[in-house]
Amino acid sequence: MAKCDYCGTTILFGGKREANLRFCNEQCHNAGALLAVSQQIPNNVIQEKVWEVHQGLCPKCGARGPIVCTSIQVGRNLIASAHGPDLSKPSSQLEKLVRLSIGAKAAAATPIR
Repeated sequence: MAKCDYCGTTILFGGKREANLRFCNEQCHNAGALLAVSQQIPNNVIQEKVWEVHQGLCPKCGARGPIVCTSIQVGRNLIASAHGPDLSKPSSQLEKLVRLSIGAKAAAATPIR
């Protein structure tokens, strides 16, 4: 089954397509425009920033990393704690968040034509 490239929801029927990306609804499709921009950024740039964020200070509380990005992630981490999450490397969710953040900055810096 297909998954939404923006939110990760399983798509049973329909959805929206944009090039090689698939989205569960119009909201994710609109938000996913940053994914297309972010995929043009070299992977080494993304990975460098992901590790910087992962090992850096939390932008919300200032605590030392590795960080937990959202309250939803806190819940996921509590559930995952039974399996012992690997804190030695960034999660795929953190990589996606960083990729979207860099994509948003790149999109904002590109003049509208």
